[in-house]
Amino acid sequence: MKTPTAFLIGANLFASMLATPQVQASIWRVNSTPGYSSYPGTLQQLISNVANDGDTVHVEASAVPYGDIVCDKRLVFIGPGFKLGLPNGNSDLQASQLMASLSSLTLNFNATNSAIYGLRFTGSLSVLLNCAEAIIEGNFFESGALRFNSDLTFSNVMVRNNYFNGTGISRYNVAQSFSSIFITNNVFNSSGINLSGSNAMVTSVIISHNVFNSTAQSNFCNVSGAEIGDNIFNCTNALASISISMNNIHHNIAAGISMLPNTNSNNNGVPESSIFTLTGSDDVRYTLIPLAILNFPASDGTQRGIYGGAVPYHLSGIPPVPTIYFLQANGVALQGDTLQVTIGTRSNN
Repeated sequence: MKTPTAFLIGANLFASMLATPQVQASIWRVNSTPGYSSYPGTLQQLISNVANDGDTVHVEASAVPYGDIVCDKRLVFIGPGFKLGLPNGNSDLQASQLMASLSSLTLNFNATNSAIYGLRFTGSLSVLLNCAEAIIEGNFFESGALRFNSDLTFSNVMVRNNYFNGTGISRYNVAQSFSSIFITNNVFNSSGINLSGSNAMVTSVIISHNVFNSTAQSNFCNVSGAEIGDNIFNCTNALASISISMNNIHHNIAAGISMLPNTNSNNNGVPESSIFTLTGSDDVRYTLIPLAILNFPASDGTQRGIYGGAVPYHLSGIPPVPTIYFLQANGVALQGDTLQVTIGTRSNN
């Protein structure tokens, strides 16, 4: 069996390949606030009528939601991130605290190899995968689920750096096959991962460097045939569990109740206060204290939880593109006049 590090290196190369700009591809801007968009129509109209395979769509921050979106093309969607203001978020990452909010996004068969970065989803079924390969990175699932939604062989799907407040990751109850699925560096604040079932075939699935944080009854990892390593399960409900059968479970921490095998460098019953700093924003609070890094070493030489691994968690899901984090204009100007503007930028590479 490959080590988690080997799988994550392969996943990293896969993610880099999908994120590489296509030759002669177009970059589009769309904003749901009237008068702010470079494209005169809606996001759905842009996808359906104008965009081509390989294009990038910048879905801009707006107070106006974008609704339910269906995509049948291979596109890269880039939003501004989430939780961008105090007290529960992270300030100074974007000049605006607004997010780009969709109710749902359905990636149909021809959208294979699409990528989604930095969006907020508000619907009960937030992202529906009807395509075999995709990257879902740095998104905020406010209450709903990412669902593998068709009877496909899903392969080379990367789900990382997301913040799940709702159902988590689930599968549709049809015959499905999962291979080379990488679920890494995510926060699960309610439910967890459910890829199991009598009609599901699971091979080469990596569940690594996540934080599962809930007080509810939940099966955090309902999957068979997966590698489950370097995660932190933080739950006080005695009925919560993870699937033990046929999984390689190693280097995890269980805070609160004991739900892990007492082998393979797993640690049960570790108090939450002995793991996390528990201060700061909703994602900063899952920073490990120095003693936790020392006492519970990760399998890959980094650290357990969301800030370890090959691609550590990015605060607020800031996408890997340049951002303006500070913007100040001195006064106002008429058309044709000059206006002094001060901006602060960072690359986020």
